[in-house]
Amino acid sequence: MEYIAEFHHLSLCVQVAETECQQ
Repeated sequence: MEYIAEFHHLSLCVQVAETECQQ
């Protein structure tokens, strides 16, 4: 089920891309 957590993290990254997700 790790892929779910990863997908959720990516979803959050999209929402905060301008501030937090700079990968």
